[in-house]
Amino acid sequence: MPSHPDMPDPKAKSFSNRLRDLAKPEPSRAAGQAVGRLLSMSMDEAWIPPPAEESGAADRRLADLFSWGPAVRAVDRAIGELGADAPDVVGRLIVNARRSFGKLAAASASQDWREADRWNAVNVALSGSLAMMGPAAAVAADAIVAALAVDAKSGSVEAQVDEWLAESLSRMGPAIVRAVPKLLDLLARSMPQRKASKFGLALAAATSHDPTVVPALVQMLDAGASGARAGAAYALAAVGTATPDSAMPGLLRIAVAEGPLERAAGFAALAQVAPDTDDVAKAVERGMADPDELVRHHAVRSAGRLPRRAERFVPLLVRACDHPFSLPSVAEAAVRSLGDFGPAANAAANRLKKFLKKRKSMPEVSPEVVEDALRRIGR
Repeated sequence: MPSHPDMPDPKAKSFSNRLRDLAKPEPSRAAGQAVGRLLSMSMDEAWIPPPAEESGAADRRLADLFSWGPAVRAVDRAIGELGADAPDVVGRLIVNARRSFGKLAAASASQDWREADRWNAVNVALSGSLAMMGPAAAVAADAIVAALAVDAKSGSVEAQVDEWLAESLSRMGPAIVRAVPKLLDLLARSMPQRKASKFGLALAAATSHDPTVVPALVQMLDAGASGARAGAAYALAAVGTATPDSAMPGLLRIAVAEGPLERAAGFAALAQVAPDTDDVAKAVERGMADPDELVRHHAVRSAGRLPRRAERFVPLLVRACDHPFSLPSVAEAAVRSLGDFGPAANAAANRLKKFLKKRKSMPEVSPEVVEDALRRIGR
């Protein structure tokens, strides 16, 4: 295998163990600076086992990359120690992640599964570090925002990197306000709905620091593209009870939109903020019969917001308890909603108890969720 000056000596600490050193309390500045070297090394093809390498050695090296999860949580703290150097380190991390996703996509397209496996291992490490960056990485906020702007019209590979960058912004605390204009601008454009939902969740995290975010999201429910509307709905779902009543008409329109992912986003928000009104009840009942499983899941969960309509919805929720296996679980959503009805769902108690007798045959319904619902019902 080609030599490299940074390649770990066989007798030296492994990649994962050196990263674990960062997890020790109060890492030194030297430990913080090592993050850049270690991340750079993780992307070096001289260090990553090539396909021709003896399988035992390759497995050991890939195991190093896979096993560093606990130390990822220290990356944020270590980057915070870098001060003025942090933007460069984070920028290198972003470049490496983009390259890694590209290598994985190319290997998968050519069905070179061994090559795909080794780049997937790198993705696990780099994506995890991007997602776990939190308040200490605020020193690099501008670098992350700049990367998002560059990737505004990127394809699917870069979109995955953007999702992890949005995740890091959502953990950043007050510094996220510097990203709000760009996030709103990017969300308003046409983009994959998965990516839009990540951007929306990042914006939801900004609402406690920037009072302009919620009004902008409410406006986007009508004015944005399909992905933007879904992202805004998911953001308002995360905002929860702080969502204003003015958002309800837009959310109800999204809940009956043409695209199933958009409908699911509408019901995900309604499950958190919907008032007990006739219009909401009609939309929820229609959504519970939707052909798309994700829409049904969120609509069933939305039924828990309608406690005054137990006579109408308890039988529908009991029927939803028999829903075939699905992820996310429609049956478990029904159990949770029945619990929200409290004593008014007493007629469903015997059906819920059946879940406890058939734990092995219905693993998607947690016994703890069933027991909590029965407790709230009073049984």
